[in-house]
Amino acid sequence: KQLRTTMMMLATKATTTRALLGVSPSLRRLKGRLWSHKCLELDTLGRLRLGRMSVKKLRELTKAPLRDLLQLGLSGSDAIPCVLPREKATLVHFGSIKAVIGTETTLFFDADSDHVRRAARRIARTLHNDELPFELVILEGVLRESCAAYARRKSLYGPVVEKWSLKSTDDLLRLAELGNALEQFQSETKAAIDVLVDLLASDEDMLGLILSPPGHPTAAASATTASPIPSDDDFDQKNSTDHSVVELLLESYHRRLVHVHSSVTSLRGQVAASRDLARVAIDVRRNNIIRFNLYLSVTSVGLAVTTAIAGLFGMNLVSGLENADSAFLAVASGSSIAGAAVAVVARLALDSVLYTKVGDHNSDRIALSAMLRNINDLEHLVLREKHSSHNIGGSLSRDDVRSLLEKRRRGQKASNSRGALALSSSSKPSVVKVSDQEVDLVFDVFASDDENDDDGRANAQHHRKIDLSKAAALLDDDENDPVAGGAPSGR
Repeated sequence: KQLRTTMMMLATKATTTRALLGVSPSLRRLKGRLWSHKCLELDTLGRLRLGRMSVKKLRELTKAPLRDLLQLGLSGSDAIPCVLPREKATLVHFGSIKAVIGTETTLFFDADSDHVRRAARRIARTLHNDELPFELVILEGVLRESCAAYARRKSLYGPVVEKWSLKSTDDLLRLAELGNALEQFQSETKAAIDVLVDLLASDEDMLGLILSPPGHPTAAASATTASPIPSDDDFDQKNSTDHSVVELLLESYHRRLVHVHSSVTSLRGQVAASRDLARVAIDVRRNNIIRFNLYLSVTSVGLAVTTAIAGLFGMNLVSGLENADSAFLAVASGSSIAGAAVAVVARLALDSVLYTKVGDHNSDRIALSAMLRNINDLEHLVLREKHSSHNIGGSLSRDDVRSLLEKRRRGQKASNSRGALALSSSSKPSVVKVSDQEVDLVFDVFASDDENDDDGRANAQHHRKIDLSKAAALLDDDENDPVAGGAPSGR
């Protein structure tokens, strides 16, 4: 009897709980919020509406398996970039935008994010384009917003890298954090590029991005010129046209992402170079500390000699010098001179081992950077002067190289200034100077050692000349190219 009473009580509680879960509106809303996600719904008229969408309803709308929906990362878990064409919708996770694109509506998730809301509003303003289906307009908008976000992020990293790589080369911790951030950004852009590469490699996926039925205005426009009964050739031609449209769209944004990725790679290279330079600076400081310790050791050797002499004469033994008037001064001065002589000799020997000539490394670095940055000027200079009418088979002196480089760079600087801003009439002509170190580097590249004077290295350094024939041979001119067939002699 007690067991029957207990079972009846449990059954009553279970019935009450089921009734509350099924009937109570507040509990139903709570249950719906737990299993649904906030989203922005965009229709073909450009109207945005805030709502919620459950995973179950998403599966019914998209006919996509659950594993594909999980790749969107709607629950906040880490998700990888993807563009998945499915039967009734395209699942997109590109950059920070997560969307489900259909033929008449698009759902943008993470609706609480300001970035997603602004991107959705900008995409809604582009729906006036009737040349493309609705889903392709949305897909292009998602790609455009993501590529623009990547480009803005790259532009923000640029000044930070320039500042910390040039002014704080001794701060390894900041450089390490900056390198880690750039590495993560580079991996994100690489993953986005891989998504577009996979789409471009699959013709089926590219055609699957177009979900609109043949009744779309573009299809109707093409059907007016076609026969009433479409043939297999018409179907193949439509697929070819759709394929070309999607391919051109993807290739355009693929090039943008590749440009951003290469820029991030260059920034990482700057950070890595700065990190290596910081390590070298730390090694130099460590070497200076070691050298200082060696100098202290050398000084200790000199003091040891003085201490040994003082200890020898300070023994409590009778030597006959105890009563001498000048013995103290002689011993003290002699031991000091001996200790100083030992210290000086040891210091000179140490300097002969450790000494390295230190020049103006900063100016050399600037000159090398300028030459490498304008490396194309050297090719232009050598080939132009070799084939010029007044210098065929001739050579170039230091003054010739300097004047030609300055003239070419002044022209490039003036051209860039006109392209960026209109120069005012009162603006002064641009001044470009080529340093002696840069000219020396040019001669180190093109002038051989046997061209030096025999009067001495110092004099030969200023009298060297560049043989244009040998310099052109070093550049592998087109005249030596059997494929090119040689250049005309009068060019």
